[in-house]
Amino acid sequence: MGVINHDKHVQEKKKYPWEHRKTPKIDALTTVVAFVSPVMTLPQIYSIWLKGDTGVSIASWGAYLVAAIVWLLYGIYHKEKIIIYSNSAWVLLDIAIITGILIAR
Repeated sequence: MGVINHDKHVQEKKKYPWEHRKTPKIDALTTVVAFVSPVMTLPQIYSIWLKGDTGVSIASWGAYLVAAIVWLLYGIYHKEKIIIYSNSAWVLLDIAIITGILIAR
C-alpha cells in the first residue's frame, strides 16, 4: 500500500469567490467610493474651521475616528491598500474635525 499525496487533491482556497474574473466591477466601484467619501467631508471641515460652526457632535466624530483607526489597522494587517488609503484619509479628516470643534468651543 503506497502513501497517498493529499496535496494534489486539495484545491487552493480562493481569497474571494470572484477571483476567476480579471477585474470585478465592485472593485472599481469601491475604489471610487474609497476616494470620494472622504472628500465629501471637506465641507464639514470648512464649516467648522472657517465659519466656527460647532453644531456637530464631538462624540459622533470621536466614534468615527475610532472606527477609522480599527479599519486602518485591519487594512494594514491584511495588506489591503484601498482600505489603508481610505481610512488614513478618514483618520486625518476626523482629527481635523475634532480639533476644529475643540478650538471653536
